[in-house]
Amino acid sequence: MDTTHLWNLPPEKFNEWRRAHDYPALFKVFDEKLPHYKEWLEGQNLSSDLLFRHGFARFISSEKSLLLCEYKNNNTFMLFEKGFTKLNSIRKSGWIEKETEYQPYFYWLKNNYDKKTYEDTKREFRISSWIGGRPQFLKEHFLLNLGGVQLTAPILSGRLLDFTCLDNLKITGAVSNTHIHLWHCSAIGLEISGSLAFLDFYNTKLWDRGYGKVKQELTLKDGIFQDFHFKDCELNFHATRSTLSRCSIDGSDFDATLEHTKINGFLFRSTKSKTNHFHSRKKFYAKAKSLYSSVGSSAEAGEYFFKEKKNHMLSLLFPKKSNRESWHNRNTGSKLFLGFTSYLKFLSEFGNYVVWGFGERPIRSLFLSVGLIVASALIYFLSPDSATYENPIKSIYFSIVTFVTLGYGDISQKEPWLQIYSSIQAFSGMFLMGLFLAGFASKSKSY
Repeated sequence: MDTTHLWNLPPEKFNEWRRAHDYPALFKVFDEKLPHYKEWLEGQNLSSDLLFRHGFARFISSEKSLLLCEYKNNNTFMLFEKGFTKLNSIRKSGWIEKETEYQPYFYWLKNNYDKKTYEDTKREFRISSWIGGRPQFLKEHFLLNLGGVQLTAPILSGRLLDFTCLDNLKITGAVSNTHIHLWHCSAIGLEISGSLAFLDFYNTKLWDRGYGKVKQELTLKDGIFQDFHFKDCELNFHATRSTLSRCSIDGSDFDATLEHTKINGFLFRSTKSKTNHFHSRKKFYAKAKSLYSSVGSSAEAGEYFFKEKKNHMLSLLFPKKSNRESWHNRNTGSKLFLGFTSYLKFLSEFGNYVVWGFGERPIRSLFLSVGLIVASALIYFLSPDSATYENPIKSIYFSIVTFVTLGYGDISQKEPWLQIYSSIQAFSGMFLMGLFLAGFASKSKSY
């Protein structure tokens, strides 16, 4: 059946076609390629019919247990992750007749077998190659081709679109009021025009550098796009004359350009990178900062600037990883010098982090100021050489006026070490108060 005809089918008929012509072949590949697959099916009391009815992807790759909820009316079933925030409200409404819990395959494999088996299987569970422009999964199964066409007002709600090829698909004015799970898909060059909500992408390839051709990326234009979520995707996107609301990106890298576009409540969460954890996180949050800065959202840009600087600071503890490209070309002396300077920079950045949070947490300067005043007052109170020895009120008074450099002169220390200490306290007060004021003044700075 050709692509256009498949899209013209109502969602129920489309899903029936997949259950009859596409999912069985995918089931066979999983049975042959995934370790302990039959054991998982038997242990969870899962049938192929149940998997076909609700879609493979979530039963395979969800990171939490799943709850299959049977509703009281019309024999309707809904699949939720355990811990879904709105599930308790649905329960209280009395709509749910029965709940059945299942452990997704990778969740089950991780909890029942060794780490190597889990990681090796997870790493290979992907689009392995493109043959004749067609994406092939696990070196066996060609993804169902649903791309290369232009659709106007298609009904997306209820369609099972996991493990499909949506390359160069152009959608205008799509209709969707439920979450659509585009998991383990290829969607290179996907273009969506008009408003749309509730698209969930996981482990999906959404761009291609083109290799001399025009770069293909996700394009969003002329609409409001809400609740778009991307996790562990190869993602570059371009948004034009749009608003992106309550969206999120979880991953190790992304790229984006905004043209006459607003973003509201867009969350960026960097996941762990095996090669260079903190360095990759620094770059990820730098991009998030730049994205918010480009639309004039200074507060959000400041939050991601803080995360960028924090991960840069932590990356300095691993000079070999942070200088991976040039490390092996250096001699031993050069490596030692680079490591030494990297640790010195870490200490400097750590002080910056503690004292005022790289300018984004100036309240820390205030807390440190209060702590220094109290600690100094205790020194003046407990030291027999102090002019305010065993006088709590005068000790606190002297500590405060010294810290804020008022210098009334009515009380002064006679012992040299206390004179030096009070001078250091006065200098620290000038420094901390300056940072406190500078931190708040910098909230409107350009990132």
